[in-house]
Amino acid sequence: MMQGHCGETTDGQSGDCIVGDYGMERLSHKEASSWDEAFASCKQRCQSCDRCRYVSVSLAYKDCSWYAACDLTKTKRFSDFRSVAVPRDATALAGRPRDWKPFVNRSSLVATRHALGRLQPQKGRWPWVQPTARASVALVMYGKIGTLHQPSWYTSDDKAEAAVVHLAYATVARQILDANPEAEMSIFVHSWNPRLGA
Repeated sequence: MMQGHCGETTDGQSGDCIVGDYGMERLSHKEASSWDEAFASCKQRCQSCDRCRYVSVSLAYKDCSWYAACDLTKTKRFSDFRSVAVPRDATALAGRPRDWKPFVNRSSLVATRHALGRLQPQKGRWPWVQPTARASVALVMYGKIGTLHQPSWYTSDDKAEAAVVHLAYATVARQILDANPEAEMSIFVHSWNPRLGA
């Protein structure tokens, strides 16, 4: 076991177990109660993911991150993380808790896309999903802001970058506001970063 993590992952993005290189899931309060509990849970999830060979765990952040490759001698030094290789062992899944869930894999994402593709709105019955020239739209943006190089959960409130807000606004302006000139837009923003309020 080495101190540090194998690389940055994105909060809540569990990754693709067929072609992906890394992913991350949150640990429950119980799972993050000790290093033994956290590694046991994270290793079980790793065993279900074909691409997973290493995990990095943090009790402070309740983080279980997996990686297809990692040089444990060169982990990124971070005191709240520990990393370890996970050997492939088919018996490791025995006795897993009832509420255990594996990382999201490619097949489940494909199935979801197919299911959504079969949804055919019936004109007149669901008027709010029909294309329309004019619409009144309320857009709510919320969350904690990070930097252009670090996700929000690595970044303290006072270290967040305004550039992230400007980039988000430029994207919204181009993809939503400018693309729908006839729509009436109301935009609301909530953030956990008071310093960026202005």
